Amino acid sequence: SFIANHRNIKDRLDAVKIMIEMAKIDKDSAISVYCDTMNNRTNQLFRASPERLYVLHDQKVLYQGGKGPNGYSIPSLEYVLKKNLEI
Repeated sequence: SFIANHRNIKDRLDAVKIMIEMAKIDKDSAISVYCDTMNNRTNQLFRASPERLYVLHDQKVLYQGGKGPNGYSIPSLEYVLKKNLEI
């Protein structure tokens, strides 16, 4: 992220805001954005390490990337988003 080390929840939320602005996500978007707490509890619960990228839409998995950072394809992810979500 643009904030290399999130020292507190404000830093983490600021990084999320930057991502939302760059991706042009607004309240009418078909995309929900979530932010983990500073103790990374959600990350631990879902064992999100190594990182994985998913696209979920209408209760369906449209894209499931492999173990990151080498197991997923950003061009494929972008294609799925553009094709299915009209963004």
